[in-house]
Amino acid sequence: MTHQRRPSNTAPARTRRFLAGTSLSIGSKLFILVVTLIALASAIFIGVQVRQERARLWAAKTQDAQTDVGVISLAWAKWVTERNQNVAAFKMKMVRKRHDLAAMRVWSGPEQVLAAMDREPGKFPQKSPPWQLEETFKQITWDFIEVSHPIYAPGSKKRVGTLQMYLSTGELKDSYYSFIVSNILLSVFMQFMLGLVVFLLARYFVSQPLAALSEGVDQLRAGRMIDIDVDSHDEIGVLAKTFREMAATVREREEEIQQRNEDLSLVLEHVGQGYILLDHTGRMAGEHSKIVEKWLGVPRKGELFWEFIRDFDGRRSDWFEACWTAMGEGLLTNGIYLDQLPPRIGSDMLALDIEYRHVEANGDLERVILLLSDVTDLITAERNELELRESKVLLDSLVRNRNEFFGFFEEANSLVNRVALQNESEEVIRRDLHTLKGLAASIGLASFSEFCHQVEDRFWAENVVRMEDRADLCRRWANISRAVAGYINLHGNISVSVAHYERVVKLVEDGAETKVILHEMTKWRQEATKDRFERMGRQAKTLAQETGKGHLEVLIEDHGVYLPATIYRDFWSTLTHVVRNAIGHGLESVKERTAADKCEAEIVFRSFEDTNDLIIEVADNGRGIDWEKIKDVARRKGLPADTDEQLIDALFADGVSSSDNVDELSGRGVGMAAVKAATESLGGRIEVYSQPQRGTSFQFVFPRDEKFQEKNLAA
Repeated sequence: MTHQRRPSNTAPARTRRFLAGTSLSIGSKLFILVVTLIALASAIFIGVQVRQERARLWAAKTQDAQTDVGVISLAWAKWVTERNQNVAAFKMKMVRKRHDLAAMRVWSGPEQVLAAMDREPGKFPQKSPPWQLEETFKQITWDFIEVSHPIYAPGSKKRVGTLQMYLSTGELKDSYYSFIVSNILLSVFMQFMLGLVVFLLARYFVSQPLAALSEGVDQLRAGRMIDIDVDSHDEIGVLAKTFREMAATVREREEEIQQRNEDLSLVLEHVGQGYILLDHTGRMAGEHSKIVEKWLGVPRKGELFWEFIRDFDGRRSDWFEACWTAMGEGLLTNGIYLDQLPPRIGSDMLALDIEYRHVEANGDLERVILLLSDVTDLITAERNELELRESKVLLDSLVRNRNEFFGFFEEANSLVNRVALQNESEEVIRRDLHTLKGLAASIGLASFSEFCHQVEDRFWAENVVRMEDRADLCRRWANISRAVAGYINLHGNISVSVAHYERVVKLVEDGAETKVILHEMTKWRQEATKDRFERMGRQAKTLAQETGKGHLEVLIEDHGVYLPATIYRDFWSTLTHVVRNAIGHGLESVKERTAADKCEAEIVFRSFEDTNDLIIEVADNGRGIDWEKIKDVARRKGLPADTDEQLIDALFADGVSSSDNVDELSGRGVGMAAVKAATESLGGRIEVYSQPQRGTSFQFVFPRDEKFQEKNLAA
């Protein structure tokens, strides 16, 4: 981010910015400048002339008024001396014919009016001027003036009265305004004519040569030959000559750069790479290698890159657009934003890795070079290697525990079918997808589990499993099925351990009752809880190492309990969520446990039977459940959370999680809801015991009613 020094806020600077920011020609700007200067000079000149004219007109009016009042006072001397009001009234009527006389009063003594005339009665005060004063003259307003003059008796110096007149200045104002208008019109005419002359001269000597230079710039930008017809020997001519020389140099360098680009494109294409050049707005500058056209089509100059790749990879196109738009806000450095751009675009058919190289000028992003590499074959090889490695994991699981493997395969196959068909509600599909992810991780199918996590992300964002995701899910599962199909027969066989076989033989040899022998033989079609616990224990240890929880001690207390595999299949699938949550939420890191002076992390799996119930328990010695966090989340979702029972119900509700982040282990609040649904489908209930810093125990209690189990088995 660059910082520029702000220019001083002066009038000349503002004028320069105004003229520079317009699209007017040089001639037009000079015309405006000359007219402005002439207008300023004319305004000053007219102001001086108007002031002088006003003084002249006022002096003339004053002289005329003084002369008139002197003459009129002599004419009234006889009638004032005689105090003849009749003659005075007649004379006053004659005076009204004078159009500039607004009012007149003849005083025969202090406060004694002999005769008076008012065109607008009440406008002027009827007050005698001071008797002792001689002639007076004063202006009342711009519209009127007041003149007073003493009246003397004929042939003597005896004062017999005072003449008071109020005269209008209308004619003076008309002359004054007429003078102003005529001067303004003359000034405007002079401004226009002088400005026009300057405009024409500037157009011929300045604008036309500069227009030729501008046309030369356009030709250079378009890549055409430069032809500037400017032969003047002034500064513009020198500029034109310099520009022609510069254009020739630019042309030579462009040819060199073009040749280098062609050589670079040839090298990149031979190593399976291409490049595209973007400007700071994300638009393609037109420079690209030929192999890009083979991969993505022909780029159009000026087209936004994310629009160019939208049909090729719509999801990463949106990703690219969002990151580039955020980069324009300038909150972080360009390098940080570029690191967030998608490193790869495409699909399994064609995958392209992208490397970003940016060029800055004064701290601002100028352009970005995209180096594209075809990694389709590499990805295919990696995927084949991963599938081969995971096939070995499946075979290892098959060899180690055949029943366990069959159980996983049946459970996963059922979940894949349900997600692919989408015949269930969104809530059930979320649980199935989450369970499938955990189940795959527990058996060692890391890539399949990661794919389920990606599908889950998109499902939460769009509330539907995409058609392509369902197809890809079925394809991946079909590949897994084919990888092991040649080694196993999934139906029609029963696997019996040597210990079970020998136990039945001994019962027969000892003459045990038939009921006892049959009860022992029914276990051949059942599944030992110990096998399930061992598998979940291995998963828990792996997760503990991956999440920094250190060594995990796994304790198994199965008490010889066997369960019908088909009936409890869904329950065992969802129980993995409890294990994953115990690792993700419950157990502390090695550093935290050391600081709290706690022993090694431990998880316990138990199964036992009493008179009426079958209990399966998963317990840990971690930090315990954060009930306050559960309460806050539940209330935000509108769930009751006042009693212990309500808090436990909220713990197993959809969308409730004590984790702030969503990762491959937990955070969506779906797994525990799936466990509850599977438990209740078997008529069971869940009991939760948790103490801060002591750990948590989940007990799943099921009825031992054989009729109930047979009913579930039939269903």
